[in-house]
Amino acid sequence: MTNLIIPISASLSITPCVALSERIRNHDEAVITGLASLKQAMSSADFAEYIESLVDMRNHDGTLWLITSQAIHKTLLERNFLPQLRAAFTGLRIRIISQG
Repeated sequence: MTNLIIPISASLSITPCVALSERIRNHDEAVITGLASLKQAMSSADFAEYIESLVDMRNHDGTLWLITSQAIHKTLLERNFLPQLRAAFTGLRIRIISQG
């Protein structure tokens, strides 16, 4: 970590990025089950690129929120994977939100 541009201070910490499937273990059962179905429906490369990198995925009053940090991922999820998302998360509306 010697190539940092900003000085390291006691209040700054570095945490590794953890895959979405690891972060949502205590979420709604419908989300966990749907995520397993989605993993089967997508290629492992696409799942790792577009789903595991999500900022968050949660069931909010019957709407599945997928929050991504990149606008291009939002576009690609909507264009290429919306049918798989709807099939995996039956009964939930799908909303894809970009933070960037």
